[in-house]
Amino acid sequence: MTGPIRAMDPPDELPGPIQGGAAPTAAAGTTELTRLFQQHNASLVQLLRARLRSDEEAWDVAQEAYVRMLQLDRIGTISYLRTYLFRTAFNIATDRLRSGQVRRESHRDPMFDPGVEERSPDRFAVASEALHAVEAALAGLPANVRETFLLYRFGELEVVEIARRLGVSDRMVRYYVQQAMSACRAAMEGEGQ
Repeated sequence: MTGPIRAMDPPDELPGPIQGGAAPTAAAGTTELTRLFQQHNASLVQLLRARLRSDEEAWDVAQEAYVRMLQLDRIGTISYLRTYLFRTAFNIATDRLRSGQVRRESHRDPMFDPGVEERSPDRFAVASEALHAVEAALAGLPANVRETFLLYRFGELEVVEIARRLGVSDRMVRYYVQQAMSACRAAMEGEGQ
């Protein structure tokens, strides 16, 4: 999505001036976060848009960065809030870019190409054997690797959502997906011999 940058709506969780002009009722950390939002949100979203090439993704990442900062126990103890906010947002953006890259690579993998050239009894038999080999390979994987792969490939969930559901890091989700794909690929190659 391209077009002019518009101001992001403030996070729902932020109390204070952003949501109607009332004075903040939370700790000084929330006041600092409100000030940070008012002074730097436009530049944060603009930088994220340049990195992600999407207004919607930029707004989502900025929103998530503010939410993460709200979850900190003591915002006031961070000496460089702006730097921390921007670093958090860039880390989230990097995770999203990596997630998209893994998804694109898995969809380009010829093993998962849904196209069928012809329907013949021979091709059906070969495909059936290959399917059984892949099923056996997936059944032989640890449960967490298998579940991650199935959620990613067939549930079409984002890496971040899978990580949240399974209680693991984004990096671990990518590792599990690659591990499962390697097992399936090895099973397919074994069937072709």
